[in-house]
Parts: sequence; structure tokens; C-alpha cells
Amino acid sequence: HDSFDREWAAAVIELTLQRLEEACREDDMEPHWQAFRLNVVGPTLRKARALPMDELATLIGASDATQASNMLQTVKRRFKRLLREVVSETVADPGDVEQELALLRASMGR
Repeated sequence: HDSFDREWAAAVIELTLQRLEEACREDDMEPHWQAFRLNVVGPTLRKARALPMDELATLIGASDATQASNMLQTVKRRFKRLLREVVSETVADPGDVEQELALLRASMGR
């Protein structure tokens, strides 16, 4: 059951990330996506280190660390909304979404 949960979680995360990247591109938010990819996806999935905000700002063309941080927060919120959307598509009963999100967090070690 654990292996199924991990595979389900990985598939849900993968689909959410694909949708997030597409949404960012469609909305001309490519630097936002890059910030999220560098400081959230990399460290979470590949055990890379998150960059200091000033370094991230330089890489994504943000004016300063504060703007880079704000861009990152914008995409994190969008990720959470898309994750909920993807999970809701996988459950028969809308009431199960919260339970499935909790399971997802547990299987991803969060």
C-alpha cells in the first residue's frame, strides 16, 4: 500500500508541476516558474540546496531579493491551488479531498 501511495503521490505532483509550468508560461510568468523550480522543486525532489534570495533574484531577473521572494510566494500559492484541483480529480467524493491531501503530504514525508 505504501508503494502505491508513493506512486500516486509522485503522479499527482508530476501532473501538478506540469500544469503549473504551463500556467506560468501562459501568464508570462516564466521567471516566477524558474524561481519555483530552482528553490522549491529542486530542493524537494532532487535534494538540491535552495538559493539565497539575492542569488535567486539575479538568476531570474528580479529587481531584488524581496521581489524574488514575492514571485516565489505567488507560485507556491498557485501550486497549492493546482494540487487541490488535481487531487479533487482523483477522488470520487469531493469530501475526500482533504484526506487525500493529508495522505499526499504524509507519503511525501511532509
